[in-house]
Amino acid sequence: MELLSNGRILTFDIETTDFKANFGYMLMWAAKFLDEDWVWYATIADNEDYGTTPLSMMDDKLIVTKLRDIVDEADAVVAHYGSRFDLPFLNTRCLLHGIAPPSPVTVIDTWRIARSQLAMTSNRLGTLTESLNEKDNRKSSLPKEDWKLAIHGDEGALARMLDYNIDDVTSTEELYIKLLPVIKNHPYVGPAPSNRPATETHTCPACGSEHTHAHDSRRTKNFSVFRRRCMNCGTAFESARRKIKP
Repeated sequence: MELLSNGRILTFDIETTDFKANFGYMLMWAAKFLDEDWVWYATIADNEDYGTTPLSMMDDKLIVTKLRDIVDEADAVVAHYGSRFDLPFLNTRCLLHGIAPPSPVTVIDTWRIARSQLAMTSNRLGTLTESLNEKDNRKSSLPKEDWKLAIHGDEGALARMLDYNIDDVTSTEELYIKLLPVIKNHPYVGPAPSNRPATETHTCPACGSEHTHAHDSRRTKNFSVFRRRCMNCGTAFESARRKIKP
């Protein structure tokens, strides 16, 4: 899919030691902007004094701050179960460290979208990517032993967990793109329409493409509603409303 969005859409994923942020802490995160080819990441081992004391192996303030800063750059964030876990965990860790949490941001939660718009046997990321993603970009797995070793600072396990974290981000981004046609109320990230009346647009609100075609129309009591479909991402959207003359 051609990426034409003027907005900055960030896909991110965190790895933690526990589901509750007042007990566990963040081990690492990975993030990718839709309009960039590279993945940003940070691990708890980035601390200069990591491993020198037991407390240093639980100090995630540096990576929490870095993730907060990169989320602040986004117009919308994509995360699987992100509205229930990733973003609340980040907010909590920020507050516990006495730093400001990220600014309010629109969350595009692929778990919520799949749950409400699809009929899958499971809405887990692994199930969704197994069915919808390309074969070489499906969710990977990480042995439980590596989770335990990573928590205790094993360098090899942390490296393998980072690969797993990055894979989750790229697979979630592809899943998001596949789900675009069924995402309701996607935040508008396209360019402002030009040389057209304000009441009409041919620009896809989800990806910014002008490559759209008339899809269908419907009538309400007072209006004719015209819709178009994006040939780039598949999103159908309302392009114009015209009042029906009595």
